[in-house]
Amino acid sequence: MANLNVDGNRTVPGGVYDKVDIDGVCVIDDDLECDIISVDGTCKIEGDLICNKVKIDGTLAVEGDLFCDKADIDGVLTVEGDLECITVIVDGTFTVEGDMFCDEIKGEGKYVVKGNVYSIDDEE
Repeated sequence: MANLNVDGNRTVPGGVYDKVDIDGVCVIDDDLECDIISVDGTCKIEGDLICNKVKIDGTLAVEGDLFCDKADIDGVLTVEGDLECITVIVDGTFTVEGDMFCDEIKGEGKYVVKGNVYSIDDEE
């Protein structure tokens, strides 16, 4: 799989990538699937995000749902749909407009879930 690196101001297509690294300003215009996404700049995903690990030091907005194994949030995350993540480490802030399915939340940051919060085991 190819990697996606954005250092400037770009709109890129969604798709399947290995590593996604955003240091600039980026709009991803469809669903994104990747192993890891790292955001040091600003990124908006106009669809769902499916990945193993999310690392946010900047700002990430997901207009759909976010599915991941681990989210490490030192910046700002906004999810307009649902968030399903095994482990969330939050030292920044995140907002979920829908429901959140998670087994572990730790850190000293702040978060708001406007829907319900469930253990991933509750989903089955």
